[in-house]
Amino acid sequence: DNLLVFSGKEEEIKAEAVFAGHGWTDAETGHDDYANLDVKGKVVFVLPGIPGSRDPMVMFNAMPRKAKLALENGAVGVVELFRLNFPWRFFKSYFNKERMEVAQEADGSEGFFYAFIKEGKNSPVTQLEAGTSLPISIKNSGVESQRIYAPNVVGILEGSDEKLKNEYILVSAHYDHIGVGKEGGGAYTPQDSIFNGARDNGMGTVALLSAIKSLAQKPPKRSVIFLACTGEEMGMIGSAYYADHPLVPLEKTVFNLNNDGGGYNTVEQFSVIGYAHTNVAHELEKTAAAFDLGISKDPAKEMGLYERSDNISFAKKGIPAIDFAPGVTAMDAEIMKYYHQVTDNPESIDYDYLLKFCQAFAHAARLIADKNEALDWMPDSKYAK
Repeated sequence: DNLLVFSGKEEEIKAEAVFAGHGWTDAETGHDDYANLDVKGKVVFVLPGIPGSRDPMVMFNAMPRKAKLALENGAVGVVELFRLNFPWRFFKSYFNKERMEVAQEADGSEGFFYAFIKEGKNSPVTQLEAGTSLPISIKNSGVESQRIYAPNVVGILEGSDEKLKNEYILVSAHYDHIGVGKEGGGAYTPQDSIFNGARDNGMGTVALLSAIKSLAQKPPKRSVIFLACTGEEMGMIGSAYYADHPLVPLEKTVFNLNNDGGGYNTVEQFSVIGYAHTNVAHELEKTAAAFDLGISKDPAKEMGLYERSDNISFAKKGIPAIDFAPGVTAMDAEIMKYYHQVTDNPESIDYDYLLKFCQAFAHAARLIADKNEALDWMPDSKYAK
Protein backbone atom coordinates (compact mmCIF):
# COMPACT_ATOMS: atom_id res chain seq x y z
CA ASP A 1 0.00 0.00 0.00
CA ASN A 2 2.94 2.34 0.56
CA LEU A 3 4.80 1.60 -2.69
CA LEU A 4 3.82 2.88 -6.14
CA VAL A 5 5.83 1.51 -9.07
CA PHE A 6 6.25 3.77 -12.10
CA SER A 7 8.47 1.59 -14.26
CA GLY A 8 10.27 -1.73 -14.30
CA LYS A 9 10.06 -5.22 -15.72
CA GLU A 10 8.69 -8.26 -13.93
CA GLU A 11 11.40 -9.27 -11.50
CA GLU A 12 12.37 -9.79 -7.89
CA ILE A 13 15.09 -7.46 -6.70
CA LYS A 14 17.23 -8.52 -3.77
CA ALA A 15 19.90 -5.96 -3.19
CA GLU A 16 21.42 -3.46 -0.83
CA ALA A 17 19.65 -0.12 -0.33
CA VAL A 18 21.58 3.13 0.05
CA PHE A 19 20.63 6.80 0.35
CA ALA A 20 21.76 9.10 -2.47
CA GLY A 21 20.46 12.55 -1.57
CA HIS A 22 18.30 13.75 -4.45
CA GLY A 23 20.00 11.32 -6.83
CA TRP A 24 20.99 14.35 -8.89
CA THR A 25 24.03 15.90 -10.53
CA ASP A 26 24.47 19.41 -11.89
CA ALA A 27 27.70 20.36 -13.66
CA GLU A 28 26.97 24.10 -13.40
CA THR A 29 26.63 24.13 -9.61
CA GLY A 30 29.00 21.23 -8.97
CA HIS A 31 26.28 19.29 -7.18
CA ASP A 32 26.86 15.53 -7.39
CA ASP A 33 24.94 13.15 -5.13
CA TYR A 34 26.87 10.20 -6.54
CA ALA A 35 30.34 11.54 -5.74
CA ASN A 36 32.22 9.05 -3.56
CA LEU A 37 29.12 6.84 -3.34
CA ASP A 38 29.18 3.23 -4.52
CA VAL A 39 25.70 2.29 -5.79
CA LYS A 40 26.65 -0.49 -8.16
CA GLY A 41 24.10 -3.30 -7.93
CA LYS A 42 22.13 -1.37 -5.29
CA VAL A 43 18.73 0.33 -4.99
CA VAL A 44 19.08 4.04 -4.30
CA PHE A 45 16.59 5.86 -2.09
CA VAL A 46 16.36 9.53 -3.02
CA LEU A 47 14.66 12.71 -1.92
CA PRO A 48 11.83 13.99 -4.12
CA GLY A 49 12.59 16.36 -6.97
CA ILE A 50 15.84 18.22 -7.38
CA PRO A 51 17.87 20.35 -4.96
CA GLY A 52 16.27 23.72 -4.26
CA SER A 53 12.84 22.97 -5.73
CA ARG A 54 9.61 21.58 -4.29
CA ASP A 55 7.59 22.10 -7.47
CA PRO A 56 5.71 18.84 -8.22
CA MET A 57 6.05 19.38 -11.99
CA VAL A 58 9.82 19.80 -11.63
CA MET A 59 9.84 16.56 -9.65
CA PHE A 60 7.97 14.63 -12.36
CA ASN A 61 10.06 16.10 -15.15
CA ALA A 62 13.25 15.12 -13.31
CA MET A 63 12.34 11.44 -13.03
CA PRO A 64 13.73 10.27 -16.41
CA ARG A 65 17.08 11.92 -15.76
CA LYS A 66 17.22 10.61 -12.19
CA ALA A 67 16.64 7.10 -13.52
CA LYS A 68 19.36 7.57 -16.13
CA LEU A 69 21.85 8.91 -13.58
CA ALA A 70 21.21 5.99 -11.24
CA LEU A 71 21.60 3.51 -14.09
CA GLU A 72 24.83 5.14 -15.29
CA ASN A 73 26.24 4.80 -11.78
CA GLY A 74 25.37 1.09 -11.68
CA ALA A 75 22.21 1.13 -9.56
CA VAL A 76 19.47 -1.44 -10.20
CA GLY A 77 16.59 0.76 -9.12
CA VAL A 78 15.38 4.06 -7.65
CA VAL A 79 12.90 4.58 -4.83
CA GLU A 80 11.87 8.21 -4.45
CA LEU A 81 10.54 9.33 -1.07
CA PHE A 82 7.02 10.74 -1.11
CA ARG A 83 7.27 13.97 0.84
CA LEU A 84 4.83 16.17 -1.05
CA ASN A 85 2.20 18.50 0.38
CA PHE A 86 -0.85 16.52 -0.70
CA PRO A 87 -2.31 13.19 0.43
CA TRP A 88 -0.65 9.96 -0.59
CA ARG A 89 -4.02 8.35 -1.39
CA PHE A 90 -4.73 11.01 -4.03
CA PHE A 91 -1.24 10.64 -5.49
CA LYS A 92 -1.59 6.87 -5.64
CA SER A 93 -5.14 6.99 -7.01
CA TYR A 94 -4.06 9.36 -9.78
CA PHE A 95 -0.95 7.46 -10.89
CA ASN A 96 -1.90 3.88 -10.10
CA LYS A 97 -3.80 3.53 -13.37
CA GLU A 98 -3.25 3.84 -17.09
CA ARG A 99 -1.34 7.01 -17.84
CA MET A 100 0.21 8.67 -20.82
CA GLU A 101 3.59 10.33 -21.27
CA VAL A 102 5.69 11.46 -24.18
CA ALA A 103 7.78 8.60 -25.56
CA GLN A 104 11.48 9.04 -24.92
CA GLU A 105 14.32 8.01 -27.18
CA ALA A 106 15.84 4.72 -26.10
CA ASP A 107 18.65 5.42 -23.63
CA GLY A 108 19.08 2.04 -21.95
CA SER A 109 16.82 2.85 -18.99
CA GLU A 110 13.82 0.97 -20.40
CA GLY A 111 12.57 -1.50 -17.82
CA PHE A 112 14.59 0.17 -15.05
CA PHE A 113 12.86 -0.07 -11.66
CA TYR A 114 11.51 3.28 -10.39
CA ALA A 115 9.03 3.70 -7.55
CA PHE A 116 7.73 6.10 -4.92
CA ILE A 117 7.34 5.10 -1.29
CA LYS A 118 5.27 6.61 1.51
CA GLU A 119 7.23 6.31 4.73
CA GLY A 120 5.42 4.82 7.71
CA LYS A 121 6.13 5.01 11.40
CA ASN A 122 9.57 3.79 12.43
CA SER A 123 10.64 3.83 8.81
CA PRO A 124 14.12 2.41 8.15
CA VAL A 125 14.63 5.31 5.72
CA THR A 126 16.01 7.33 8.63
CA GLN A 127 18.82 4.78 8.91
CA LEU A 128 19.52 5.10 5.20
CA GLU A 129 19.66 8.89 5.47
CA ALA A 130 22.13 8.49 8.32
CA GLY A 131 24.46 6.58 6.01
CA THR A 132 23.58 2.98 6.88
CA SER A 133 22.98 0.53 4.04
CA LEU A 134 20.23 -2.06 4.45
CA PRO A 135 19.18 -5.25 2.62
CA ILE A 136 16.02 -4.88 0.54
CA SER A 137 13.70 -7.23 -1.33
CA ILE A 138 11.19 -5.99 -3.90
CA LYS A 139 8.88 -8.13 -6.01
CA ASN A 140 7.70 -6.22 -9.05
CA SER A 141 4.93 -7.59 -11.29
CA GLY A 142 6.10 -5.28 -14.06
CA VAL A 143 4.72 -2.21 -15.78
CA GLU A 144 3.30 -2.72 -19.27
CA SER A 145 3.55 -0.01 -21.89
CA GLN A 146 2.48 0.45 -25.47
CA ARG A 147 2.95 3.17 -28.05
CA ILE A 148 -0.15 5.19 -28.89
CA TYR A 149 -0.72 8.47 -30.69
CA ALA A 150 -2.55 11.37 -29.10
CA PRO A 151 -2.22 14.37 -31.41
CA ASN A 152 -2.31 18.05 -30.74
CA VAL A 153 -4.47 19.83 -33.34
CA VAL A 154 -2.99 23.06 -34.69
CA GLY A 155 -4.16 25.74 -37.11
CA ILE A 156 -2.56 29.06 -38.10
CA LEU A 157 -4.33 32.26 -39.19
CA GLU A 158 -2.20 34.95 -40.82
CA GLY A 159 -2.58 38.43 -39.34
CA SER A 160 -3.80 41.44 -41.28
CA ASP A 161 -1.16 44.00 -40.29
CA GLU A 162 1.95 44.02 -42.47
CA LYS A 163 4.25 44.43 -39.46
CA LEU A 164 2.39 42.81 -36.56
CA LYS A 165 1.53 39.66 -38.53
CA ASN A 166 5.09 38.50 -37.84
CA GLU A 167 4.07 38.15 -34.19
CA TYR A 168 1.84 35.26 -33.11
CA ILE A 169 -0.79 34.90 -30.42
CA LEU A 170 -1.22 31.32 -29.25
CA VAL A 171 -4.87 30.57 -28.40
CA SER A 172 -5.22 27.20 -26.70
CA ALA A 173 -7.53 24.79 -24.92
CA HIS A 174 -7.17 21.12 -24.03
CA TYR A 175 -9.65 18.67 -25.50
CA ASP A 176 -8.96 15.58 -23.36
CA HIS A 177 -10.61 14.51 -20.11
CA ILE A 178 -9.99 11.80 -17.52
CA GLY A 179 -11.47 8.64 -19.01
CA VAL A 180 -14.02 5.95 -18.28
CA GLY A 181 -14.84 3.90 -15.19
CA LYS A 182 -12.07 3.37 -12.67
CA GLU A 183 -9.63 5.30 -14.87
CA GLY A 184 -11.68 8.43 -14.17
CA GLY A 185 -10.75 8.31 -10.51
CA GLY A 186 -14.20 9.33 -9.25
CA ALA A 187 -17.47 7.63 -8.36
CA TYR A 188 -19.43 6.05 -11.20
CA THR A 189 -22.17 3.49 -11.81
CA PRO A 190 -22.77 0.81 -14.44
CA GLN A 191 -25.43 3.11 -15.87
CA ASP A 192 -23.04 6.05 -16.18
CA SER A 193 -19.30 5.40 -16.19
CA ILE A 194 -18.18 7.95 -18.80
CA PHE A 195 -16.48 11.10 -17.55
CA ASN A 196 -17.57 13.45 -20.35
CA GLY A 197 -15.96 16.63 -19.03
CA ALA A 198 -18.53 19.09 -20.36
CA ARG A 199 -17.05 21.82 -18.19
CA ASP A 200 -13.48 20.52 -18.14
CA ASN A 201 -12.81 21.10 -20.88
CA GLY A 202 -15.75 20.89 -23.24
CA MET A 203 -16.55 24.55 -22.58
CA GLY A 204 -12.97 25.54 -23.34
CA THR A 205 -12.87 23.50 -26.53
CA VAL A 206 -16.12 25.05 -27.77
CA ALA A 207 -14.74 28.50 -26.89
CA LEU A 208 -11.61 27.74 -28.91
CA LEU A 209 -13.71 26.74 -31.93
CA SER A 210 -15.78 29.89 -31.51
CA ALA A 211 -12.65 32.03 -31.50
CA ILE A 212 -11.39 30.28 -34.64
CA LYS A 213 -14.66 31.00 -36.47
CA SER A 214 -14.81 34.62 -35.32
CA LEU A 215 -11.19 35.55 -36.02
CA ALA A 216 -11.13 33.75 -39.38
CA GLN A 217 -13.98 35.93 -40.62
CA LYS A 218 -11.95 39.06 -39.96
CA PRO A 219 -8.28 38.34 -39.10
CA PRO A 220 -6.74 40.49 -36.37
CA LYS A 221 -3.49 42.40 -36.72
CA ARG A 222 -1.28 39.67 -35.29
CA SER A 223 -1.19 36.13 -36.60
CA VAL A 224 -2.89 33.51 -34.45
CA ILE A 225 -1.91 29.91 -33.68
CA PHE A 226 -4.89 27.85 -32.54
CA LEU A 227 -3.83 24.86 -30.45
CA ALA A 228 -6.13 22.11 -29.18
CA CYS A 229 -3.93 20.31 -26.67
CA THR A 230 -3.91 16.63 -25.87
CA GLY A 231 -2.93 15.16 -22.51
CA GLU A 232 -3.54 18.14 -20.22
CA GLU A 233 -5.08 15.85 -17.63
CA MET A 234 -1.94 13.71 -17.80
CA GLY A 235 0.30 16.62 -16.84
CA MET A 236 0.07 19.15 -19.69
CA ILE A 237 2.04 16.84 -21.96
CA GLY A 238 0.49 18.12 -25.20
CA SER A 239 1.27 21.77 -24.54
CA ALA A 240 4.70 20.90 -23.16
CA TYR A 241 5.44 18.94 -26.32
CA TYR A 242 4.37 21.85 -28.51
CA ALA A 243 6.49 24.25 -26.44
CA ASP A 244 9.49 22.01 -27.14
CA HIS A 245 8.55 21.40 -30.80
CA PRO A 246 6.78 24.56 -32.00
CA LEU A 247 5.51 24.97 -35.55
CA VAL A 248 6.40 28.66 -35.31
CA PRO A 249 9.60 29.68 -33.49
CA LEU A 250 8.79 30.51 -29.88
CA GLU A 251 10.54 33.86 -30.14
CA LYS A 252 7.75 34.89 -32.53
CA THR A 253 5.04 33.74 -30.14
CA VAL A 254 4.31 36.77 -27.98
CA PHE A 255 1.29 35.69 -25.92
CA ASN A 256 -0.71 32.64 -24.85
CA LEU A 257 -4.43 32.95 -24.19
CA ASN A 258 -5.47 29.60 -22.76
CA ASN A 259 -9.00 28.43 -21.98
CA ASP A 260 -9.45 25.81 -19.26
CA GLY A 261 -11.66 25.54 -16.22
CA GLY A 262 -13.06 23.08 -13.74
CA GLY A 263 -16.59 24.49 -13.78
CA TYR A 264 -18.46 27.61 -12.73
CA ASN A 265 -20.55 28.82 -9.81
CA THR A 266 -21.54 32.18 -11.26
CA VAL A 267 -22.87 33.17 -14.66
CA GLU A 268 -22.20 36.84 -13.96
CA GLN A 269 -18.43 36.61 -14.43
CA PHE A 270 -15.60 34.94 -16.26
CA SER A 271 -12.36 34.11 -14.47
CA VAL A 272 -8.81 35.05 -15.40
CA ILE A 273 -6.05 32.98 -13.84
CA GLY A 274 -2.87 35.05 -13.93
CA TYR A 275 -4.72 38.36 -14.27
CA ALA A 276 -1.89 40.37 -12.71
CA HIS A 277 0.91 38.59 -14.59
CA THR A 278 0.57 40.32 -17.98
CA ASN A 279 -0.23 43.72 -19.47
CA VAL A 280 -3.62 42.86 -21.01
CA ALA A 281 -5.82 43.99 -18.11
CA HIS A 282 -7.26 46.80 -20.27
CA GLU A 283 -8.32 44.33 -22.97
CA LEU A 284 -9.87 42.01 -20.40
CA GLU A 285 -11.81 44.85 -18.77
CA LYS A 286 -13.10 45.98 -22.18
CA THR A 287 -14.21 42.42 -22.86
CA ALA A 288 -16.07 42.21 -19.56
CA ALA A 289 -17.83 45.53 -20.21
CA ALA A 290 -18.82 44.50 -23.73
CA PHE A 291 -20.70 41.44 -22.44
CA ASP A 292 -21.89 42.88 -19.12
CA LEU A 293 -19.78 40.43 -17.18
CA GLY A 294 -17.53 40.81 -14.18
CA ILE A 295 -14.05 39.31 -13.84
CA SER A 296 -13.08 36.91 -11.11
CA LYS A 297 -9.39 37.68 -10.80
CA ASP A 298 -7.20 34.76 -9.72
CA PRO A 299 -9.84 32.87 -7.73
CA ALA A 300 -8.86 30.14 -5.27
CA LYS A 301 -5.21 31.22 -5.14
CA GLU A 302 -4.54 28.52 -2.57
CA MET A 303 -5.12 25.91 -5.30
CA GLY A 304 -2.21 27.11 -7.46
CA LEU A 305 -4.42 27.09 -10.56
CA TYR A 306 -1.98 29.03 -12.75
CA GLU A 307 0.48 26.13 -12.60
CA ARG A 308 -2.19 23.52 -13.31
CA SER A 309 -3.12 24.15 -16.93
CA ASP A 310 -1.48 24.45 -20.33
CA ASN A 311 -0.59 28.14 -19.93
CA ILE A 312 2.22 27.09 -17.60
CA SER A 313 3.99 25.24 -20.43
CA PHE A 314 4.39 28.54 -22.27
CA ALA A 315 4.98 30.72 -19.21
CA LYS A 316 7.99 28.54 -18.41
CA LYS A 317 9.35 29.37 -21.86
CA GLY A 318 9.04 33.10 -21.13
CA ILE A 319 5.82 33.65 -23.12
CA PRO A 320 3.28 35.90 -21.32
CA ALA A 321 0.28 33.68 -20.61
CA ILE A 322 -3.09 33.72 -18.89
CA ASP A 323 -5.94 31.26 -18.46
CA PHE A 324 -9.44 32.43 -19.36
CA ALA A 325 -11.97 30.29 -17.47
CA PRO A 326 -15.66 30.14 -16.53
CA GLY A 327 -16.80 32.16 -13.53
CA VAL A 328 -15.49 30.87 -10.21
CA THR A 329 -15.74 32.70 -6.90
CA ALA A 330 -14.43 29.83 -4.74
CA MET A 331 -13.82 26.09 -4.99
CA ASP A 332 -17.14 25.33 -3.34
CA ALA A 333 -19.66 22.48 -3.41
CA GLU A 334 -21.12 23.66 -6.73
CA ILE A 335 -17.72 23.30 -8.37
CA MET A 336 -16.89 19.97 -6.77
CA LYS A 337 -20.33 18.56 -7.73
CA TYR A 338 -19.10 18.40 -11.33
CA TYR A 339 -15.29 18.63 -11.20
CA HIS A 340 -13.91 15.34 -12.58
CA GLN A 341 -17.24 13.65 -11.95
CA VAL A 342 -19.54 11.62 -14.23
CA THR A 343 -22.17 14.29 -13.54
CA ASP A 344 -20.24 16.77 -15.72
CA ASN A 345 -22.54 16.16 -18.68
CA PRO A 346 -23.71 18.47 -21.49
CA GLU A 347 -27.29 18.69 -20.21
CA SER A 348 -26.05 20.28 -16.98
CA ILE A 349 -24.59 23.32 -18.78
CA ASP A 350 -26.25 26.74 -18.84
CA TYR A 351 -26.13 27.34 -22.60
CA ASP A 352 -27.03 31.03 -22.41
CA TYR A 353 -23.94 31.48 -20.26
CA LEU A 354 -21.85 29.25 -22.53
CA LEU A 355 -22.74 31.46 -25.50
CA LYS A 356 -21.74 34.62 -23.68
CA PHE A 357 -18.57 32.96 -22.36
CA CYS A 358 -17.51 31.88 -25.85
CA GLN A 359 -18.25 35.31 -27.31
CA ALA A 360 -16.23 36.97 -24.55
CA PHE A 361 -13.28 34.65 -25.15
CA ALA A 362 -13.23 35.32 -28.88
CA HIS A 363 -13.51 39.06 -28.22
CA ALA A 364 -10.63 38.98 -25.74
CA ALA A 365 -8.51 37.09 -28.25
CA ARG A 366 -9.21 39.74 -30.88
CA LEU A 367 -8.43 42.66 -28.58
CA ILE A 368 -5.17 41.08 -27.44
CA ALA A 369 -4.15 40.23 -31.01
CA ASP A 370 -4.96 43.81 -32.08
CA LYS A 371 -3.16 45.52 -29.17
CA ASN A 372 -0.74 48.10 -30.58
CA GLU A 373 1.63 47.98 -27.63
CA ALA A 374 4.00 45.07 -27.12
CA LEU A 375 2.54 42.18 -25.15
CA ASP A 376 4.58 41.51 -22.05
CA TRP A 377 4.78 40.35 -18.47
CA MET A 378 4.11 42.87 -15.73
CA PRO A 379 7.41 43.80 -14.05
CA ASP A 380 6.42 42.25 -10.73
CA SER A 381 5.38 38.90 -12.21
CA LYS A 382 7.58 36.05 -11.04
CA TYR A 383 7.76 34.90 -14.67
CA ALA A 384 9.11 38.22 -15.94
CA LYS A 385 12.73 37.99 -17.03
